[in-house]
Amino acid sequence: MAKTRTDKAAKRTSEYIVEEYRLSEIVISSEVANPGALHYMSLASLFTNIIVIEDLFSNVVKLEVSLTDAEGFMETFPVIGDETIELTFLSRLTEVQAAFREEGTNHQKFKVYDIQMNPSESKYGEFTIFGVSEEYVRSMQKRVSKRYTGLNSDSIKDIVRKYLGYEKDLFLEKTKVTHSTIIPNWTPFEAINFLAARSISAVDEEIEVMDMQLQTSSGSFFVFYERLNEGFRFESIETLIAKQRGQDLPKYFYAPRATEGGVHLNEPGMFGVDSFQVINSFDSMRNLGRGMYASRLIAYDPIRMKYDIVKYDYFKDPAAQSDENSKTHDFVTMDGGQGGREYKLTSVHSSLLGDHTSMTKLATTTKDHDSLFVPPHIEAGSHNNINPATTAIGVNNTTFNDREAKSNHVEDWLLQRNAQEQEFDNIRLKLTIAGNSSRHVGDLIDFDFPSYKPTADFAGPHQLYGGIYMVTKINHIITQTRYNTEMEIVKNSMMTDLPGNDEGYDSEITTIQEGLDDMGDAGGKSGSRAMRNEDGSIRIVGGL
Repeated sequence: MAKTRTDKAAKRTSEYIVEEYRLSEIVISSEVANPGALHYMSLASLFTNIIVIEDLFSNVVKLEVSLTDAEGFMETFPVIGDETIELTFLSRLTEVQAAFREEGTNHQKFKVYDIQMNPSESKYGEFTIFGVSEEYVRSMQKRVSKRYTGLNSDSIKDIVRKYLGYEKDLFLEKTKVTHSTIIPNWTPFEAINFLAARSISAVDEEIEVMDMQLQTSSGSFFVFYERLNEGFRFESIETLIAKQRGQDLPKYFYAPRATEGGVHLNEPGMFGVDSFQVINSFDSMRNLGRGMYASRLIAYDPIRMKYDIVKYDYFKDPAAQSDENSKTHDFVTMDGGQGGREYKLTSVHSSLLGDHTSMTKLATTTKDHDSLFVPPHIEAGSHNNINPATTAIGVNNTTFNDREAKSNHVEDWLLQRNAQEQEFDNIRLKLTIAGNSSRHVGDLIDFDFPSYKPTADFAGPHQLYGGIYMVTKINHIITQTRYNTEMEIVKNSMMTDLPGNDEGYDSEITTIQEGLDDMGDAGGKSGSRAMRNEDGSIRIVGGL
């Protein structure tokens, strides 16, 4: 998100103690401890450390509570992994600014699923209790065995409400194209993740996102995740970026806090980074092997005994002949967008580009089945029984037909999602900042990564690592005296465009695929293999 109301309040409040927070409650309850009625016990005086975890790539929020027990509370309660923990906390700034209390107050129920006794030389018992949102346990108890036909976003809404309940808010981004999917006895979250991995952004369609009309790119990087105190969200990374890019974003900078009385100027205290760590940087060999620069898909149609070769490229080659089986990186990036160009992670002059065989995916396809196996519509009252309307392969109302046939659009999402996932595994950082209960995963932030150029030559953030990031994971870390936030952040672009990227991309590569490019027509290639004769001609062996 852009700056929250709590972020904006930081400029209006002169000073505050960044470590201060309010823990309203942390209570554990159980019916086992008091059969027939809930039994409660406060953990406020027992805990030493609380970690609340939000993760963009996890379906639910998680909890870890470390505590010290000197009087056997854990034993006499008893805590056996079948309890519920209710937690409410907020930062002091949120409390002071009463108008923003609802935004920064985090309240959540967690189901306990594991308890570990920690090694200790003291006479006290030291434990760590692990919790997870109640919906995760509910998902483990249920199975989905159903056929869904329609938009994936509608299918996910049905799964959430029917199997996980109505207790939490649900935000859904509308997807494109209809699918026919059979869910074979999976848990609700397994079914949701399967559908999310096969969803496509609503290209060239205006979709309503948070009361805004927005157009998204053709990416397919959808995620289903939970925000603390805000419920579940199903949306694409493209939409998350597009609806925030260009707005007034919170700007973080490396400024370790002093300890003078624990009191700090408010804005530096809120946005100063105590420490940062580069978790992952450019690993070009991994990018190459995982198809970020170029890849190909062999899409096989088992019904028609045909296959197509679909190619994906990081840059579009203007000189190359494009067709529907050529895919290009056209996703929204966090930086860039100036002059219609996105500031991508590599150069048009890179030698790593263009080789589609660096990664090959195999997948079945039902491309065009919705037009090939569904008879053409005949107007009411017409008499065309002698020569009924047929499809391109001769299907009509008097032959075998499948009116429920749908295309799985594997050509439109598999390679693209794979490349987008790998983009998010390039520049990853971890920041430690003052506790901020209004920050959530999916937020864009501006991080002024320090540059190591001599100040006489350059003044500004790091040209590679500076710029716009997305928060992908948050650890709210609360002790008896302090509240910090750890954020993992990623970016899928450079802060400034790399030299020469405005010149356009020329692959300079002529790909020779043994026999494949000479076979078949635009409708797909048939047969099991192609062989080259001694005179150089192609001989097709097997197949149709």
